Amino acid sequence: MAELKTISLSQLLEVDPQAMKELEDAATLQGFFYLDLRGSETSRTLRDVEECVETAREFYAMPFEEKLGYDIDKLGMHKLNGYKPEGRNAGIEKGKQDGFEAYLVPRDGMCNPLFDGGKIMLPGPLDAHRSLLERLMNDLHAIGISVLRALSLVLRIPVERSLEMSHRHHCSSTSALGVLKYPRLWAESPQLGHGAHTDVGSLTLLFCSEPGLQLLDPKTDQWAYIRPKDGHAIVNVGDSLRFLSDHRLRSCLHRVVPPVEGRITDRLSCAYFLRPELDAVFMDDTGKSWKSVDWHDGKYKMFRAPTEKQQQDSVLTGKAGFLGSWCPDKYMVGTRGEWAAMALSSSKQSEQPFGMAILATSQESAVPCHHGAPAPAPDPAAASHSHPQQQPSPPHPTLSKNAQQQIWAWSLSGRTSNLAVEIATAGCACVLARLCVGLLRARREHSPVEMLMALEHGSRAGNRWG
Repeated sequence: MAELKTISLSQLLEVDPQAMKELEDAATLQGFFYLDLRGSETSRTLRDVEECVETAREFYAMPFEEKLGYDIDKLGMHKLNGYKPEGRNAGIEKGKQDGFEAYLVPRDGMCNPLFDGGKIMLPGPLDAHRSLLERLMNDLHAIGISVLRALSLVLRIPVERSLEMSHRHHCSSTSALGVLKYPRLWAESPQLGHGAHTDVGSLTLLFCSEPGLQLLDPKTDQWAYIRPKDGHAIVNVGDSLRFLSDHRLRSCLHRVVPPVEGRITDRLSCAYFLRPELDAVFMDDTGKSWKSVDWHDGKYKMFRAPTEKQQQDSVLTGKAGFLGSWCPDKYMVGTRGEWAAMALSSSKQSEQPFGMAILATSQESAVPCHHGAPAPAPDPAAASHSHPQQQPSPPHPTLSKNAQQQIWAWSLSGRTSNLAVEIATAGCACVLARLCVGLLRARREHSPVEMLMALEHGSRAGNRWG
């Protein structure tokens, strides 16, 4: 499990020095933290989150055709309002699309009036709770602004450029409330999870009660599950806030995958996506200048792109050539294990020894679970002549015992240099210990004068024979 800092909103509002320092460390080093909302001032917000999830449950129980009447690709611009069915984005595993449904409710048109003064269209269950959604968005927006204000203070950003000045509540933005559903969060599902990505906006405040969310922990370079906590929001920094902070804050990679054991059915979560005003300007990692709305639109296009296109660009994950794909085998933990699984797959396809496949993989690309173009299907006739006993791999193969041992040995070999240093250090310690014991024993048996005389006698003998 990921070890995240827990920060109290009440203490942030009081500008508590310890809470402010914890916030700075969390936002700059990991980009993820728990925000404790169990104070009296936020008790209503937590109840509203629970009611929002139940309202979403009513919506998702509607027939698919009715839900598709609110298709997010057809309602307005920027993909901010409407329903996204499963399978529209690339998934977390080769050959699979994503496995989540989502409904987004934009802040503009709910909390801020539209240009024409009209209201956005909502499906029946959500429309019946319009006031709840509006209140919840306003409360979560205010909480997000409080976090931004605290970050501006600890980063010593001038008032005129403070982070909250790019997120004024009355200005148009792409901020939205989302309710997400993962109908089948298990490895055998034909559509699976939510692919690795960094968030497009500034802050995401997530509420969920079941596992599945992982981050690529910058401290360990390993994928780690984030444990849900009652009364807490899981908060993460997005791209826009990293850019607005002159890259001082960290936008961390995350994804949603099946749990280690068991299956999760109908996993529901509620998230508020706090994003900058439409005209806010920042510079990306390459020095290119963007308007907030253009960065938002470009990133959402990349979500829909095929994995080959996603891999060529750094927009989705912040790393060109990196997809952060999921490897389901229980021995595959973190990026090193995923890289080994990719090498094993390459070894099977190219008939190379496993170690040579790892070398070839490292030279070509250090991308975990590379999802390039699919390999051509083998010729059954040729396979029957060259490898009469070889059976085709199942869609989700479990690594053989031998393969597991190879992967274990490969990961161990990376630590042999450290092991040699430890052995040498232990040997030196033993020699020093024996020397100290010998000196103590000699001191007990002989007086200091006798020891000095013996040394002097040895020195003269050496000079005589030298």
